[in-house]
Formats: sequence, C-alpha cells, structure tokens
Amino acid sequence: MTGKILLCAALVFAIFFFVPFLAYGTYAALTGLEPPDTVEPVVFMASVFLEKLGHTIAFVGIFYLARRALHDRWFWYAAAWWLMFVIAEAALAIRAEYSWPEAIAGMISETIYFPLAALVTRKFLGPAT
Repeated sequence: MTGKILLCAALVFAIFFFVPFLAYGTYAALTGLEPPDTVEPVVFMASVFLEKLGHTIAFVGIFYLARRALHDRWFWYAAAWWLMFVIAEAALAIRAEYSWPEAIAGMISETIYFPLAALVTRKFLGPAT
C-alpha cells in the first residue's frame, strides 16, 4: 500500500503544481495579469513547491485515513477543500496581499484541480477493507 500512497501523492502533487500554471497562464494571456515582481522567481517557485507539497500531504493523508468514509464521497471531499481555498483566495484579495485577478485565477485553478485530485486519490486509495 505504501507504493500506492506514494504514487498517488506524486500524481496529486503534479496536479496541484501544474494546473495552476495552466490556469494562471491562460488567465494572464486573456487579461494581462503579470507574475509577482516582489520576490525573485526562484524564491517564488520554491515557496509554491513547498506550499503544494504540504497541500498534497494533507489531501492524500486525510483521504487515506478516512478512505472508508470518503471513497464514495470523493466529490464532497474535493468540494470541502475547494470551498476552504476559494474563501482563502477572497480573503487574500480583500487584505490586498494580492489582486482580485490573481485571486480569480487561483479560484479557477482550484475549481479544476481539487475534483481532479480527489478522483485520482479515490482511484488509487480504494476503500479500506
């Protein structure tokens, strides 16, 4: 089972890490959204990597521990995470930590990656026996 958990975590991490680049890139092309210039790109990418790694560990770990209850409720599991993150994006925009266009791009990416990650996690970590 350890191999399945690690493979699942690797796939979920890839989803969490790469989907936002596609969402932000598309949104930036349509709206002119610029990347953050307050921090060096290497530092920014390292922080995104660590953030997504933490999200992956929590997302896969919680699902694994509660897989008997969550297996058939994977969509609601994704919805709970989505709601939490969408509210957090709005809060960051209200506090002016970043702009509303950045928050909207984040909300779009979360709308894609949470259900996708939950579906992948469900497929790899079936119900406990």
